[in-house]
Amino acid sequence: MKYSNLINIPDDGKVTELSEICDIKMGNSPPGESYMDYESEENVGLLQGASDFTSDEPSPRMFTSEPSKIAREGDILLFIRATIGNIYYCDDEYCIGRGVAAISNTSDTIKNEYLQVYLEYVKQSGYYERVSSGTTFNSISSKDIKRIPVYVPSLKKQKEIVSLLSDVDEYISNTEERIELLKKKKRGMYNLLYSNNNEYAGLFKDDTGERIAPASWSRFDIPEDWDLCNLGETCNILSGNAFSSDKFNKDNNGMQLIKRATVNQTESEPTYTTESVDEKYIMCNGDVLVSMDGNFEVRIWDEGKAALNQRVCRISPEVDYISNKYLGYVLQPIIKHCEYSTGGTTVSSLSVKKLKKINIPYPPLKTQKEISGIFRNIDKSIRCAEQDMEKMEKLKTGLLQQIFR
Repeated sequence: MKYSNLINIPDDGKVTELSEICDIKMGNSPPGESYMDYESEENVGLLQGASDFTSDEPSPRMFTSEPSKIAREGDILLFIRATIGNIYYCDDEYCIGRGVAAISNTSDTIKNEYLQVYLEYVKQSGYYERVSSGTTFNSISSKDIKRIPVYVPSLKKQKEIVSLLSDVDEYISNTEERIELLKKKKRGMYNLLYSNNNEYAGLFKDDTGERIAPASWSRFDIPEDWDLCNLGETCNILSGNAFSSDKFNKDNNGMQLIKRATVNQTESEPTYTTESVDEKYIMCNGDVLVSMDGNFEVRIWDEGKAALNQRVCRISPEVDYISNKYLGYVLQPIIKHCEYSTGGTTVSSLSVKKLKKINIPYPPLKTQKEISGIFRNIDKSIRCAEQDMEKMEKLKTGLLQQIFR
C-alpha cells in the first residue's frame, strides 16, 4: 500500500485502502441559478464547507433545485478543502459542494461507527497535512482519500473500540450543549437589557439562529433612572502601537503582545516583543480592549501586563459614573452591531471615529455592578465548561493514539 507509511497502524489486523471498502463521492457545485435561501419540496440542502455545519450536525445555509452530487443518510461527510479532515454523520439527503466528500460504507467487514472513529484518528495522525496541496486553500484529492490506509480489526474489536470512546464523545457533546445554553442565556440577558431599545433592537439571533436586522439609529427608550453617554465625550480611546514584527517571538522573550487575534482569542499561542514599550501602551488586568479588523470583539483583559498592538484599542472611562467592567460588557453586543452593519469591504474595519459616535446606556453604579456580576458569572461558567471539554478532547486524543499505535 503506497500510503501506509504515512500513518501508524497496528499490525494485528487487516489493512486495506478506503476505496476497497467504501464508495467515495467528491462534491461538486450545482449551477448558481439553482441556489435558494429557503427549503422546499423541490430543493435540497447544500453543504459546501465548515459554515454549513454546527458543532455536531449539518446545517445548510443554502438550498438547490439542481443537486449535482448527493450524499445519503448514513454516509460519512468529510471536509476536503481549507479545514480538512473534519467528519460528520450524514443525517439526511444533501447536495455536497466542492468542499465536502461523501463516504459510503459498502463492506460487511467494517462497521460505520468504527469507520467514523478511525477517520478521526486519520485526521489526528496528520495524514491530511502530509498529502494536502494548495496555496490559498489546502485541499485533498480524490486519490488521497481513496488511498487512505484503513485498519480493519475483527467486528468484535471494532465494537469494543467504539464502546470505549462513546462515553467520551457523549460527555463532549453534552458539554458543547451546555456551552451553547450558557451563550444563549447571555444573549437573553442582553436582549432583556435592550428590550426597550430602538437603537440596538435586533442585534441578536432569534431561536432559529437567524440574525435579526438592526433597526435604524435612534435614541434609547430606557428606564427613568438610566441615562445615555457618548463614548467620545466620556471615554479615552487609545489605538495600539505599530510594533516592529521582526522583534516578535513565541519564546516568552520580552513582553506579551495584544494583537487582534489575542482579543478574539483565536491565537494558538501568545506573541511577545523585545521592542521597548512606551508606558501608555502597557495594558493591565481590567482594561477594556476592542479588536478593530475582521471580527470585532470586546475583551476585558485578564492576562497581566501586555503591550497594545495596532488594530486593537483600549477604551477607558474618564468619568466616575461609568464602571470599567460594565463598559466591557455593555459594549459587546454594540460592537458586534458595528461589525454586522459594516458592508462593502472584504475585511470589516472599525475606526476610532466610529467608536466615538457610539452611545451606551448606563444605570446607577449599583445596578452596573449587579449587571456586571451576572455576565461575569456566565462567562466564568462558559470558561469552566470549555476547559472541561478541552480535557476530554485531550483524553480522546490519547485514547486514539493508544488504540491505533
